[in-house]
Amino acid sequence: MRRCGHGIWFIVVVAAVIAVMAAGCTDDRYSPYIIPSYSPRTDPGTRTPSPVARKVFILYSCGYNNLASYLKKNIDSLSRGYLPSGRKGDDVLLVFSKTTAKSRDYTTPMQPALFRLYRGMDGKCTADTVLTLPSTAVAADPATMKQVLTYVRDNYQSNSYGMVFSSHATGWLPLGYYANPYKFDGGSSGDEWFLSAPRRAFRYSWPEEREGFPMVKTVGQEQSGSVSWEMSLKDFAEAIPMHMDYILFDACFMGCVETAYELRNVCSAVGFSPAEILGDGYDYTGMGMQLLRNSVPDPSAVLADYVARYDAMTGVWHSAVASLVDCSRMDDLAALCKELFQTHRAQLQSADASRIQPFFGGSKHWFYDLGDILDKAGITAAERARLDAILSDAVIYKGHTGQYYSDADQRTHKIETFSGLTMFLPSMGSTYLNAFYRDNISWNDATELVK
Repeated sequence: MRRCGHGIWFIVVVAAVIAVMAAGCTDDRYSPYIIPSYSPRTDPGTRTPSPVARKVFILYSCGYNNLASYLKKNIDSLSRGYLPSGRKGDDVLLVFSKTTAKSRDYTTPMQPALFRLYRGMDGKCTADTVLTLPSTAVAADPATMKQVLTYVRDNYQSNSYGMVFSSHATGWLPLGYYANPYKFDGGSSGDEWFLSAPRRAFRYSWPEEREGFPMVKTVGQEQSGSVSWEMSLKDFAEAIPMHMDYILFDACFMGCVETAYELRNVCSAVGFSPAEILGDGYDYTGMGMQLLRNSVPDPSAVLADYVARYDAMTGVWHSAVASLVDCSRMDDLAALCKELFQTHRAQLQSADASRIQPFFGGSKHWFYDLGDILDKAGITAAERARLDAILSDAVIYKGHTGQYYSDADQRTHKIETFSGLTMFLPSMGSTYLNAFYRDNISWNDATELVK
């Protein structure tokens, strides 16, 4: 039971959430300075927010999957770092979480909850639950994310919102394609249910942790027995009801130009990794300081700390690559790329993929460095100079260790060049995948990479 506002608000049955907060927070207590929260509304979008001079940071944590233990540790680390006070008008730190009751238990119903973290008058961390959803709510469903973010927008009015999204992810790929491409490409799987499955739900098997190797975070994923739920990239963008200053993805493969272009109208900056992210993910202890302590959030510092954390490690744990992109420059990049794709279409179609910088492992050949693709397609020095000029403005931050680890082949791969963004290479696609890309990816609408 957690106390919120002027008394007992919600009985939180999310055992995982309570367990996480117990390690880093005090017992719940009433603070006269806490901003009262509103009960859930049937139509929360009817009120128009009045911007106020404070920042709101939301961690959206989809952990009803095999990453649950990692995501719980991340929330605990966040609670141990800088926290705003609960005083009226102060910055707001919110966490939405749905995790399993115990490791790999995908059958016990768990209620997702939104709670506010703040530093109480006694200097200790306090967590107030402000919203619970039914256990049937799927955190990886865009309808759920839109409901939660709409509640945040309407009840924590601000002129500055930012979000960290943490879970599995597979970039722009069709739902379920990463693990089972043959089911889409015409192979025989013996599972006819798959292609007729409900939208956003499919049978799936995510990577498991192996002795001696790290877990990876391979938008959003929730496990329900043998059925998995995900969001498409387009659904993710459409589920965001307010403008975000930044969105950071603590999830695999999101660092592609397709992601940045899709989100260009919903956030000012997007931060991500083009490769797989190890299970421990970002450094959450310093996240509150970087995103809330100063007058302007510094998402690039979150990514720089992430890279530095793994740069100090050895072996397969020496693995991190990240970038932060200014979304306002994506239309300029698209205009130039459309021109370059048209000029060098034949070379793009015949480019030797083995010579292009990858950010994947094994046969998961859908993420290549954007700049290196164009270099290998034979763009001229003048064209490269124009590309560099736009990328230097668009890519606010980029950093990496000397290698990245892939769970697909349990190997590390050398990073020789990194432009800040990856992109699909059509010559490494398939009839199904190229058609999907042509018909569903906004970046392709703008650039005609695949015709």
